[in-house]
Amino acid sequence: MRDTMRAATGRALLMALAGLALGVGGCNDVESEAARSLREASDQVRTVDAFGFEASPGVVEASISDASSRLSGSPSGLEAERGAVSSLSSSVTTAGAEGDLLLASDGLVKARRASTELVALADAFSRLMSRAAALEATDDSESRDRVRNTIAERRAELQDLTGRRESLSREVGSMDAEIAEKREAAAGFRSQAGELRLRAGQGTAAEAAELAPRIREFLRQADAEERAAASVAVRAEQRRADLGAVEAQVARANRQIESLNAETGKLDERRRQLADQAVQLRAEGARIEQQIAEAVESLRNELQSGVIEPSQRASESLASAVQSASIGRSAGVEAGTVAEAVAQRRLGETWTMIGEAHGVLLRSLEMLSDMAPAPGRASEYARATEASRSAANEARASAAEAYGEAADAYRALARGEAAAEFERVADTLERAAERVGNGG
Repeated sequence: MRDTMRAATGRALLMALAGLALGVGGCNDVESEAARSLREASDQVRTVDAFGFEASPGVVEASISDASSRLSGSPSGLEAERGAVSSLSSSVTTAGAEGDLLLASDGLVKARRASTELVALADAFSRLMSRAAALEATDDSESRDRVRNTIAERRAELQDLTGRRESLSREVGSMDAEIAEKREAAAGFRSQAGELRLRAGQGTAAEAAELAPRIREFLRQADAEERAAASVAVRAEQRRADLGAVEAQVARANRQIESLNAETGKLDERRRQLADQAVQLRAEGARIEQQIAEAVESLRNELQSGVIEPSQRASESLASAVQSASIGRSAGVEAGTVAEAVAQRRLGETWTMIGEAHGVLLRSLEMLSDMAPAPGRASEYARATEASRSAANEARASAAEAYGEAADAYRALARGEAAAEFERVADTLERAAERVGNGG
């Protein structure tokens, strides 16, 4: 950076000397104060060029300071000599501003890098907050309603099945009791028939013939009871099968309800997990939001101390250089016109840099205020954009004005062989004035 500064300083000073060679020289046999100041300052200027890139920063600064001091005040002499002094003073002042301009240029590079880092932080914040919002907005009510309705249906079904099972169980129990009663009755009839047979076998033929009808009746009743028991048993087995099917349905309904309850538990756990994740994301977002606030403040400080302050120092020097150059130009010294053209161009570039510095902050603030989801300080950033926009517009307007003045000065130099070149430079500056005036 120091090498660049020395090179830029040397070019500006040598241009001043070249312009003076066209306008002043040997105006009087007796050297006036103005002529002496001009000669001594020119020697200091040539000192910088003699060292070239080997010149230390101290040599450059000392030479410029010495030349500036020799050109200060209002030395006596011819008007052309005094105009030459003012012209060289302007160029020396312009050259002296190069250091601040290079500092500002380097600061602008750093600020742009910081702005890029701020964009990355903003993107990270936006992703985190969007993800947290999406998790918080996750709606599982449809699934919950479906599970809840299905559980209600299964419980209603289970209630019906339970009632049917109890009814069938009572019916089967009643049938079993009826079967047992009929079989017991049949056994009693057969026992009575057996007792009568025994008596008939022990008695006479007449007694046996008399008992025979009663034996047959007992046996008939026993057969009837057994047939009735068998008929009930068939129906009981059917009911028992029905009961088994109902019990299977009851077991299945219970398993389904248990599974649905487990699904409800999973939905609850998933909801808790999503809520926890959202809390974690918002906590991380809050941390990044704080980093964003710190980055904005750091960017403001970097732009203020690294770009705007050195640029403002340079603009004050260049404005003074323009004023000095106008004195030389008014005296008819062409070097004054050269010095004014260069000083105005550099002044335009300086205000352009100031405008870009405010523009860097403006774009960052606009990005933050327009973010969705918005950071907590979005309204503060939105308010700050207005001040940055106003400052940027004012700087660009000043830059456009300086470029326009520089173009006029270059057109005033458009004579002779260099006319086309000066016209080309003037056209370029007018385009720059239009571009920066339109916010470009």
